[in-house]
Amino acid sequence: MRWEAIREGLAAWDDPTAETKLPFWKRREVALSVLVVLIGLALYLPKLGSYYFWDPWEPHYSQVAMEMEEKGDWLVPHYRHSDKWFSKPILFFWLTKPSFLLFGQTEFAGRLPIMLLAVAGLALFNLLVGRLFSWRTGLLASLILATSPQWFFISRQSIFDGPYVVFQTTALLLLYVGLFVHPDRSRWIYGFWIVSGVAMLTKGLLAIMLPASAIGTYVLISWDWAILKRMRFLRGLAVFFVVAAPWYAFMTAKFGWPYFKSFFIYHHFERAAGMISKPNDSFERYVAQIFYATFPWSAFLPVALVRFLTYGAEDVYGRTRRNLLIFLSFAMPYILFTLSSTKFNHYIFPVVPFLAIMIAHYLVGLVKGPQRTIVRFEIILAVFLFGILAKDLVTHYKHFVHLFIYYYDRALPTSVNPRSAFYALFIPMGLFIGLPMIRRRFHLSQLAGLWLLAAGLTLFCNTWLMPKLTPTYSLAHLWYAYLEHSDGKDPMCAYHSWEERSVSYYSNNKIVYLDSRKNGSETKFFKKPGKLYCMVDHNVYPKLRERVKKNADRDLYIVDSEHPFTYLVATDPPQADKDKPATGDKTFLLDAAPALEKPVEAVWDGKIKLLGWESDKPSYKRGERITLSFYFEALADVGDDWQIFIHGDVVNGGGRMNGDHLPASGRHPTDKWTKGQIVKDVWSGVVPTHLSSGAIEIYLGFFKEEGRMKVESGPDDGDDRVRLGSLTLED
Repeated sequence: MRWEAIREGLAAWDDPTAETKLPFWKRREVALSVLVVLIGLALYLPKLGSYYFWDPWEPHYSQVAMEMEEKGDWLVPHYRHSDKWFSKPILFFWLTKPSFLLFGQTEFAGRLPIMLLAVAGLALFNLLVGRLFSWRTGLLASLILATSPQWFFISRQSIFDGPYVVFQTTALLLLYVGLFVHPDRSRWIYGFWIVSGVAMLTKGLLAIMLPASAIGTYVLISWDWAILKRMRFLRGLAVFFVVAAPWYAFMTAKFGWPYFKSFFIYHHFERAAGMISKPNDSFERYVAQIFYATFPWSAFLPVALVRFLTYGAEDVYGRTRRNLLIFLSFAMPYILFTLSSTKFNHYIFPVVPFLAIMIAHYLVGLVKGPQRTIVRFEIILAVFLFGILAKDLVTHYKHFVHLFIYYYDRALPTSVNPRSAFYALFIPMGLFIGLPMIRRRFHLSQLAGLWLLAAGLTLFCNTWLMPKLTPTYSLAHLWYAYLEHSDGKDPMCAYHSWEERSVSYYSNNKIVYLDSRKNGSETKFFKKPGKLYCMVDHNVYPKLRERVKKNADRDLYIVDSEHPFTYLVATDPPQADKDKPATGDKTFLLDAAPALEKPVEAVWDGKIKLLGWESDKPSYKRGERITLSFYFEALADVGDDWQIFIHGDVVNGGGRMNGDHLPASGRHPTDKWTKGQIVKDVWSGVVPTHLSSGAIEIYLGFFKEEGRMKVESGPDDGDDRVRLGSLTLED
């Protein structure tokens, strides 16, 4: 009864006569837009600046804004002390540069204007969709969009895509309101041209190509060429160029053909043609992305797409022409991005707001409409689709993270496991979606419950998942570790095949970039006198150490190994290791082997003897930290630089736990092992969540790029692995 009373009260809002008599600031649509703003701030503001910028785009673009602010330049982007940075337009920097001036050069300052613009975009979205359809559809569409993963992730990223999609979506909705709701008021149409010009200053030619694809296809379908007249095409185009052209004209006049070729040809057409080394894929890539991008609302997407059009003359000539244009605003950009030979996952982002409109339109009809038997069939489809998507996300939460990042091949940390939270949210979501199978109707209470759970997912991802994953996507930690170990004046390099943008931003261009693909690139740097530091990926470190020893006659030592894939190394060992062989639980050189819990003897190549091993616990659970200690004796000078691999194989094919690492945390490499030394090696990791329960057989060996060290004696499995024993993985 209470919900019926609410429904009756909301129905009173539908009186258009009462609404038009009120001043603008007292109208329902304004109140609802304010509500949307408050909800957006509640979802997006918490912990906005609590974690580092994510590589590669956030620190890259923030550094451009930072250097523009330092140089006092409002027109020319600067990157790494060069004004020849031509890859992006200017408006993003007009947003972030003032924020840096007001709040300092922090993550909060970099993300704040993007987040505020996203929230403002939600309010405009509510108002414009409400004008096109109804206040219910406008409010629900904005709430769906606010809790759609690709929108809420990108709304907290200091990148171009968030502002561009806000401007592009707003521009198109202004046009559609002007065409179908207020055809007698030209301000809506000119609003489209003005905001399109702003979008052009945000993302370049996409601001022309995407609207042109939707409107052009509509004209071809309807043969309604008169729409160009209703759009005030010539005068509107002049307004568009007045807004967008001056900055591009300035840059072309200042830098000439190199700018024009780089920005318009290289970064638009050659990128689309696949002439730049960027990711590409087949057509189904974006099929999956749109379902993850709008989860959990994507459970209703197939039916919503089908029901949005009448598939008759009404769509082309009648009252639902509006629906056809909105459908094409999704379909044509989707087709263009699918045809492109460069496919980043976030490229599909411009279609997400229009998917939210169609889903909201369907759900409003489901709540308001009469009871129909077909509803059960539609809900069964939605439940099955939701179950498929939820299973994917519980199994591989990378599908969320990959909506907005670049490093698709980078392994996510096993220590971050959102599975329990996902279960707690997804199970009741499925129940709310499936209830109409019993009632044959989608009640307002079910819709409210589903949205509250989607809001909970939004907050969880924004305030827990993003900060937890930051070390995997930023090298800022290593810069601050360098400052702790040095006075900030010792030279430092980054040895990578790709220039990590966070390195440049956080060091303010103080770090020297060395290309790991070029043999000898490190020689000049490491021949400098004094202590030198370097960031280097785990898998590249042995190669760098070998090259530095050969070309510069210096050793390298790991001084920080906390980052998941990159070491901070130096030409001198940490001070503690200079004072004594080891410190605390980091001990790696022993006078004698202790009495061991699990003695195992094995010999590799007549040089290294395993004495035994220990585990901190006899059994473990998934997601729990595990620590294993191994004791070795050098039977001779080892001479070569080997790494240690650990395989934890669950019996009966239940999965594998890997523990590749450098001996003694990299502080005592095997080429320093001399005859008679007793070396303790400690490895710590997290039990992967995908493993099956049961016995885990532990294997150990030594390897380098050329292959594994040969096992001469001991419990060898025939693959140069020594079987140490077993541990138990509990349910």
